[in-house]
Amino acid sequence: MPCCAPLPSEDPETIGKAKAIQDELARAGVLLDAARPHEALEIAEAQLTVARALEHPPALADAAYEVGRALIEIGAASSSIAQMPCCVKPGTSRSSQDDTCRAECMDGAGPPLRPAKLRQGDGISPRREGIFSDRALGERPCAAGPRAPRDWHLCSLGGRTEDAERTLRDAVDLAEKNEVGAMLRADGWRLLAGVLRERGRFAEAREAFETVAQIERDTLGEEHPRLASTKHDHALFLLEQGDTGGARRLLQQAIAIHARALADDDLRRSRPLTALGILEDSQERYAESLSAHEQALAVQLRAVGDGDLLTVRSRGHIAQALLMLRRMEDAGTQLDLYEQGIDRHLDALPRDRALACKLRGQWWIARADRAQAIATLTRGRALVEGSRGDPLDLAEIHWLLSRAYLESGARDQVRGRMFAGSARALFAAGGSAGERRERALDGWLRAAR
Repeated sequence: MPCCAPLPSEDPETIGKAKAIQDELARAGVLLDAARPHEALEIAEAQLTVARALEHPPALADAAYEVGRALIEIGAASSSIAQMPCCVKPGTSRSSQDDTCRAECMDGAGPPLRPAKLRQGDGISPRREGIFSDRALGERPCAAGPRAPRDWHLCSLGGRTEDAERTLRDAVDLAEKNEVGAMLRADGWRLLAGVLRERGRFAEAREAFETVAQIERDTLGEEHPRLASTKHDHALFLLEQGDTGGARRLLQQAIAIHARALADDDLRRSRPLTALGILEDSQERYAESLSAHEQALAVQLRAVGDGDLLTVRSRGHIAQALLMLRRMEDAGTQLDLYEQGIDRHLDALPRDRALACKLRGQWWIARADRAQAIATLTRGRALVEGSRGDPLDLAEIHWLLSRAYLESGARDQVRGRMFAGSARALFAAGGSAGERRERALDGWLRAAR
């Protein structure tokens, strides 16, 4: 957080008090980075009271910002619904997401994160990363199925979304009225976009994202990596709302900016590529999905090496696209690498292992080994159910089990149709995200009769 600039009429005593507020807010920031948001909130709220009494607008803006950020972090840490995950299906509401994602991608949780290769002067404060940081957004996207990363958005705030919105609006209003640093204003609007989205006020959230982008264009220019990150965040929001065309356009713009502004081994380049690959998969554009994931993997290999869990997960994406393109030999090679990587990583999550089972089961079906397929898919089913995983993940596995049983002979027809009915019900309950798969399942069932 930039230090409060003294106002022209300030006396030395006021300047000293404003500096003391900044010192305390810096301490709150350290506590936030140490995953101690309740202590940080106590300090930030105390300094907000002091800044109000001092009538010092820049200090008020900074303190209000820190209060809002602490409220968000408290919600992220305590949400019973665990809503800071890695991915979202186009058109899927927050309430339909699974409980395991937060551990995969939430900043400060899950596997240890490697520091991104950041360039100096990229406009991102190292302390004001929070949930929209390059680290949180880019270095741990999940490879768990045909979905788009959604680690950018907020958790449930435990009933304090109204408090977070109020303090963040105070922060941006004060920053705008008193010409406080542009990046503070952008950060405030960025967090506010997430709060508004969390409260179901999607039109206002869209406007907030557009405000962030405009501030960054005016301040940093059209070719800055920070603007690319905002386009990425905005794309994920649009994807959640079912606007795949708008999301694709923003992701392509972010990819183009990164290609011009960042080094070949900068991990940030992989973020919009991975998101685009998952978006294309969800639209059954498997060749385009494969291309995007292969480009993302190339960046990741240069940035963090082949043993990193991030590159392992990208191989899962690639294996999935190859299976859908019926390139079975190439799919088998990538699937071997994915399974070996998952086995090496003790911090791999049930979703990773369930995806490996799903893909391997699909591969066994293509090779007409139904017994192996059923055994593998049954393990995947147990992993999803045991971890309270995403119902749409379970639907995909049930569909594959249905295929394996129905193709195994007359004695397994009843079980096969039971799994087909279960898959259809799960897809139907998944909203627009499940509609395409439900139609595909119905078509397959008609052809199988």
